[in-house]
Amino acid sequence: RGDATRRTRARVLWTTMTMDADAARTTRARRTTSNASSDTNAFDAAADEDEDEDEVTMGADAFADAFDQGGGVDGVASATECVMYVSSYTNVDILAHQPARHARHGEGKMMASVGGDEDGGVDDEAVERVVRAEAVGKTMPLDGDGDEHGDGNASSGDRGQRGVAAVHVVGVCERTGRARVLRAKAARRGGLENVAFFAKHPHLPHVAYASTERIDERGKVLALRLIGDDGADFEVVGEACSGGKSTCYMGFDRDGKHLLAASYWDAKLSVIPLQENGATMHAPTLTISRPEADYVEHAKPSMEEHWRFRQRWAHTHCVVTEPYERRLHFVVDLGLDKIFIYNVESMQCVSDVVLPKGKGPRHLVFHPTIRAAYLVNELDSTVSSFRVCLDDIDNPRLSLMQCISSLPEDVQAKKVFDPRGAWKAHSHSSEIRLHPSGRFLLVGNRGHDSIAVYTINQDDGLITLVDIVASGGACPRNFNFTPSGKFVLVGNQNSHNLASFSFCEHTGRMSMVHCLTDIVSPNFIWTLPKVR
Repeated sequence: RGDATRRTRARVLWTTMTMDADAARTTRARRTTSNASSDTNAFDAAADEDEDEDEVTMGADAFADAFDQGGGVDGVASATECVMYVSSYTNVDILAHQPARHARHGEGKMMASVGGDEDGGVDDEAVERVVRAEAVGKTMPLDGDGDEHGDGNASSGDRGQRGVAAVHVVGVCERTGRARVLRAKAARRGGLENVAFFAKHPHLPHVAYASTERIDERGKVLALRLIGDDGADFEVVGEACSGGKSTCYMGFDRDGKHLLAASYWDAKLSVIPLQENGATMHAPTLTISRPEADYVEHAKPSMEEHWRFRQRWAHTHCVVTEPYERRLHFVVDLGLDKIFIYNVESMQCVSDVVLPKGKGPRHLVFHPTIRAAYLVNELDSTVSSFRVCLDDIDNPRLSLMQCISSLPEDVQAKKVFDPRGAWKAHSHSSEIRLHPSGRFLLVGNRGHDSIAVYTINQDDGLITLVDIVASGGACPRNFNFTPSGKFVLVGNQNSHNLASFSFCEHTGRMSMVHCLTDIVSPNFIWTLPKVR
């Protein structure tokens, strides 16, 4: 019955697409007739020819066969594909850091990159596996591209971001790991400029949220309505001020009535009320500010100053609610080398965890079944493992069990002289993710351009480094597992590509199986849970 339902759905989709194509042809014919004397007629005719190439040309049965066998069609996830959202930096001039520019950022050149072989070297044969066709090799039309002035610029402002998609909706096959772009969303559509984070509403299946990064003014939290059973499309249905600058992380309170937004640049933690429909939001009812971030208000530091002095002031980097009792929020501050613990009900800070100077903590994750937490430390490329102690709600603790590097020994102390004029670590850690099974932990290394793989002892939560794998590109800022845990999609920010890896659920071994190029500045990858 499931197969029959999928084929019926595919045939209905084919019928709809065919009717849409017929309607579009009729509209264009009328437009051409009415504009016969217009100077734009030649432009319209050329556009019509391009649009005709993308119209439905296969019959209903062939369409259903392709859909059913996992081949999929543009804009629709097949039965074997999961859906992942990949956000991109569209305006790099208002960020706290400066990613490598793509040609569509106004300067520079796209750097294609492919993965390594089993020994960590360059795999020449992988070049042949790089996919430039399908939905990426051709120019993917952006949903919402252009504006009322008709300049076709996909980003706001005149900073040269022509044609950069703000969000790519990507389908990843759970059988082969092949990835393809289902849809590309323009920055102008719903204010999607510099999306930095996605989060699903804890109770409403078709509602999600996105936050935006910028240091020149306070960012936004956008409410999204997920479309279809797989969420392969979305629309922005609401927005609210995030309460801070460079909003990089979001969480929720216990009952899903409030969204928490963490802003990096000015170290703000904001509480945003949500209405029952999830889409209606209001301005933050509470914004917690670190006094150590007052420097931002009176000194007005620049991006360059921030890069040279990463810990000159406070930087709130994430907010996570412990999953065991959901009574405490854990707020990580990179600038202060601390984790602040807040009571969910009172939003009062009840405790903190002080880390050694220079760690630069970034993100914290909790194991779903073992009372253990894992912290990636960005500035010294280490992972700290903690035992979670919640017996006393007024005095919660994280007890350090171990701290392990995510880099090979020969590069752990390596420094480089950055073009901005500061001695920096050769590599900085990025994301940290738990495998769906809870048996593995992964950490990204930007600079060394690799993914570190750890096993997790299921008795005590201790971790052991088992492998470090080339990321398939430059600067792996983010990555995520498919729902099955059989594949990992890595976003390489500075080489503008997505590398797909198979993941062995027994050994933790990763092998690159596919690569999508020309995905500009990927910065966050979100795996959608089933919408229905």
